[in-house]
Amino acid sequence: MSDPAPSSDTASVEGSEEVREAATRVQEAWRLVRDVGLALGIVVALGVFVVAPYRVEGDSMLPALERGDRLLVEKLSRRLGAPEPGTIVILRSPEGAVLVKRVAAAPDGQTVPEGELWVLGDNAAASRDSRHFGPVPGEQVVGRAAWRYWPPGRIGRIEGAPEED
Repeated sequence: MSDPAPSSDTASVEGSEEVREAATRVQEAWRLVRDVGLALGIVVALGVFVVAPYRVEGDSMLPALERGDRLLVEKLSRRLGAPEPGTIVILRSPEGAVLVKRVAAAPDGQTVPEGELWVLGDNAAASRDSRHFGPVPGEQVVGRAAWRYWPPGRIGRIEGAPEED
């Protein structure tokens, strides 16, 4: 004896259940795509407007910063005004290079135009800075060196001015 064929009521219930399950899977996939897109958008916005990583490439900031140090660069304060003397900043030089330097007061007898900065490396012998290319427009500042996250033995906040002996 064979099983009776399913009634049309049973078939329509099973079909509508499959449709609901498929719709639920599509909604879950859409939520995942939306959430990943939102997370990526937040990460990009943070990188563009708030904070970015930077790797120290040279010896111009010894002893404060060493070659290979990895820094987080805070970008908000540059929009709020010029950095104070003693602040370590990441900037684009007039020559187009990305540099890490300390904001300094203008040398005796020189005036730095409004909106421009005099920047120097702590290690003058190894530094290409305002002594070579002059004052830098404030718009060239990418941000302030805020935190060292590598190497592990040197993790910590970057102080704005050199320590006094």
